[in-house]
Amino acid sequence: MKNLTLLFLFLYSFQLVSQVPYTSFDIENSIWEESDGALWFLQTFREVYADGDTIIGGKTFQKLREEGITYFYDYPMQTTISDSILFDNYYGAIRENDQKQIEIGFNDTSLILYDFNLAVGDSIEILAPGPGFLPAHVYDMDTVEVCGTLRNRYHIKVIQDSLEYGYTTLTEGVGSSNGIIPEYPLFESGAYLTCFSQVNCTCGEFMTNSKNTLKAKKFSSIFPNPTNHNFNITIHSQNEKATLNIFNNMGQQVLSSEINQSENKINCQNWSDGLYLIIINGNGWQNMHKIMITNDY
Repeated sequence: MKNLTLLFLFLYSFQLVSQVPYTSFDIENSIWEESDGALWFLQTFREVYADGDTIIGGKTFQKLREEGITYFYDYPMQTTISDSILFDNYYGAIRENDQKQIEIGFNDTSLILYDFNLAVGDSIEILAPGPGFLPAHVYDMDTVEVCGTLRNRYHIKVIQDSLEYGYTTLTEGVGSSNGIIPEYPLFESGAYLTCFSQVNCTCGEFMTNSKNTLKAKKFSSIFPNPTNHNFNITIHSQNEKATLNIFNNMGQQVLSSEINQSENKINCQNWSDGLYLIIINGNGWQNMHKIMITNDY
């Protein structure tokens, strides 16, 4: 009986030390570096960082900005067919509430992006672009040291149509292993967190601080995004011609034309819902944008 009691106390104490106090997010002082294999013909490397506040649904959110480089490849040889394309875009808005949850702003409301009130064995739902909420299962947890702090990490099995859709991890104060705003692997697409940095700790040499070392000049902009019927492309250089190419998420070109006005209206009413890649080439410059077409907008 004494041995059983000691064993119970040992197992109980082990369970207690296997979880550490919750580590909150320091969004303003964090940088997320991600690799995004979106489609077979391109590879994107981005940095995501906080870029000021915004109000959504009466709550204060921190805006996220993405800066990075995209490379294009020729199928099936996978050889680079263009120079690096720099981009600098709004990436979303998130906030941490007092319930150990991360919210993401959406129109005039918010959705739960992460909920760290987790335990092994929990059945949960996770927010995923496109499919919406996906059922998932917490099958393990451990701790990992990030920037000198031990943090709880939860191992998640994502399920779709009763089949295993993929695996991800959720780390307190960091987010998903598939990016701060996760893009879970689907066929030939998906994002992966390659490095997480804060003010006093760095990781890798992809971009030490994109705010200072990598600034893509914005020769063009698009609005609104997302949209359903049409959107506008603005060329900020006067009296300049540019070429426009737009691809859908299957890599198919849906539009190719010349732009010779500062304001250009694009009709997308008959396009299928999804993410589209916009490439604009001007005189010595090239900008890339992503736009979401949705009939629900």
